[in-house]
Amino acid sequence: MRKFIKVIALTILVFGAAEAGARALAPGLVEPLEWYTANARKKVDQMDRLSEQGGASVVFVGTSMARDGLDPVIFLEANRSFTSAYNAALSNASPIIMEDWLTREVVPRLHPDLVVWGLESFVLNDSAPTLRKSIDFYQAAPRSKRDPASEIETWLDDHLYLFRYQQVLQRPGEVFRAIRGMTPQPEETDIPFQMNALGRTTGRVNASFADVNTEAQGARLRDGVFVDFTIGGPQLLALRTTVEWLQEREIDVAFVLMPVLPQYLALHRSESDYQLFVEQTYSLAQSENVPVFAPNGPYTQAEFADLLHLNGEGAEKFTMEVSKWLSDLTDHGDFLGLQVGLGSGGGQGPSGPGLSIRFHDIRESHPTHLPMG
Repeated sequence: MRKFIKVIALTILVFGAAEAGARALAPGLVEPLEWYTANARKKVDQMDRLSEQGGASVVFVGTSMARDGLDPVIFLEANRSFTSAYNAALSNASPIIMEDWLTREVVPRLHPDLVVWGLESFVLNDSAPTLRKSIDFYQAAPRSKRDPASEIETWLDDHLYLFRYQQVLQRPGEVFRAIRGMTPQPEETDIPFQMNALGRTTGRVNASFADVNTEAQGARLRDGVFVDFTIGGPQLLALRTTVEWLQEREIDVAFVLMPVLPQYLALHRSESDYQLFVEQTYSLAQSENVPVFAPNGPYTQAEFADLLHLNGEGAEKFTMEVSKWLSDLTDHGDFLGLQVGLGSGGGQGPSGPGLSIRFHDIRESHPTHLPMG
């Protein structure tokens, strides 16, 4: 028995020393990517810090178009009705991804009063190969798995550095760099976009539309997110389910339609596709009593970094528009119980100017649009 106790004590001592060594080396080790993306991992760290400060009253969500196009810093400077805000949007985060991300990660940390959901037509395309791949990747990430084994693994990751860095510690070169105190060198694909403290990426702030190969990007988008355009299935259902989940917890929801260029509209297989997206969005909003904002006017190439994303100038303009609209809504009282369409500008109801975001209207505002097909 005494020998057995000695073995146990020695094992504990060795394990403790190894754990202490791993913790000492951790600042020089590449953080394992156990989230959907490096951006997601960084946002979780930011949200954890915000959680300690009371969370965020307003949370922006959506895809990378919302991630780049809605700036919480500008929003808070322009809107004194809200005291805190955070941009929790993720790359290719369709409603199916957002349903899990919001309910399991964002809301439990930030406890928002209002979720502002940026929407664009492709995000509701049930046939988009890129979105399907992103969903698979999200659901396969260790931190996104919701089975008991993954929950145990998550607990071990959070408490034992030996477990968290097990793969990195098996690479002598990286361990040696950490011992020497050198800065870790992550894979290029693991480097997040530059991001401000409130989750808005800043890598495209100074980007210019003129520097983008729009023909190549357009080809990728046609094949990746616009092919076999189909709306009304799982993505729309996930959007509805998430809205209802939020409202059940007395969290208000607002939809904002992201600004788009004529070149973006030309990627659709037909003019009716974008209009169908608008109609589906407004129909869902009306049934769930969600206010909707549409851009007050056309945006130009000078305000875009590429075919999808706003640059710094465009993001500031759009964020200010959204901020003013939300201010107008809050002047009427609480969001809950408001009828769709209260407010001003583009935020009108299904029968108002909101539905004027028709394909031909935007194209006519931009005589340099690309031809269809």
